[in-house]
Amino acid sequence: LNLLVWDSHKHQETVKTCQELGIQIAAYSPIGQGLLTDNLTETKFQSIRAVKMTGVKYPDLVPLRSQLERLSKKYQCTMAQVAINWVKAHGAVPLIGCRSVDQVKDVAASIKKSLTNEEVQELDNVSLGLSLFDRPLHRRCLFVVFISVLQLAYYTEHWYHRWKQFWSGGAGNNNKKKKIT
Repeated sequence: LNLLVWDSHKHQETVKTCQELGIQIAAYSPIGQGLLTDNLTETKFQSIRAVKMTGVKYPDLVPLRSQLERLSKKYQCTMAQVAINWVKAHGAVPLIGCRSVDQVKDVAASIKKSLTNEEVQELDNVSLGLSLFDRPLHRRCLFVVFISVLQLAYYTEHWYHRWKQFWSGGAGNNNKKKKIT
């Protein structure tokens, strides 16, 4: 759940169903892997994984980023803090990965902020519809199969080494009898 995917009917339907069933939503990537932060440049934009996965173009982000920037100036905070508060306003728990102490401080500062209902609606209106729910079913299935094969390979290799270690006497076991004194 983030501003990059909100304008997807299927995504909103899923969120609504979760809320009706009392399922707490954990918002993965509320700042869009950096696309919704202050320091995004066109150069940085090209290296972000979400750009490659979704096919979003830099000009597509301009209205959304402009609205985030306007609200960040109003509240004297960062664009990331506004994006995080948008997620909280929709009743979700934001999951944020921090790579530095400054990022941790930025996220912690977002706790003190909140958006008005009108501001949340303004952001909803400029959000994008990059949800994977809207991708063709065969592409989503291929993705799930690919991830499943990677998991299978990992667990097969992991269990192979554990099995090999078990049958060879275990790690640190040099098969010597201990002398009892």
